Amino acid sequence: GNNVLSTNLTIYVPSYAINTGGSNASPFVADNFWSGSTNVFAVATPIDTSGVSNAAPQSVYQTEGWSNFSYTLPNLRAASNYVARLHFAEISPSVTTTNDRRFHVFINGTQVLTNLDILAAAGAKFRAITREFVATANGSGQIIIAFAHGASNEAKCNGVQLTPLAPAFPTTVVK
Repeated sequence: GNNVLSTNLTIYVPSYAINTGGSNASPFVADNFWSGSTNVFAVATPIDTSGVSNAAPQSVYQTEGWSNFSYTLPNLRAASNYVARLHFAEISPSVTTTNDRRFHVFINGTQVLTNLDILAAAGAKFRAITREFVATANGSGQIIIAFAHGASNEAKCNGVQLTPLAPAFPTTVVK
């Protein structure tokens, strides 16, 4: 006598903003969805964000995850395109000149950065830069961003953002 309906719902995540190696810094959330190295480092030194449009909060650039690690960002629309925006600032005391740190970045297994030298790209220590890429969610609705050793020192990242490449969630207008 009782009508019961059971169904599975898929909830898609519209975007991600993760403070790599750090805590909440709205709209960035504490480090999450990573695997691999647990190495983190932080400084209190102010970061020059004047060369970055829509910069992350200061505290994102003041913390980092480093060594070999990856982020598996789930619950995305399979085969949909997203903008992966990676935030960097060289904050390590072990990096004092160009070529001290050069590392690789892969998105869904495809190398998108080869021997990135943050200090050379930014032109100074404690200066923010970003790199953006279009990434397509795999058949499982994931985008995987991996950081790996390159020519010298360790891989690192300060923040990871993922936003839909419009229109990610189509709307239907009913007349």
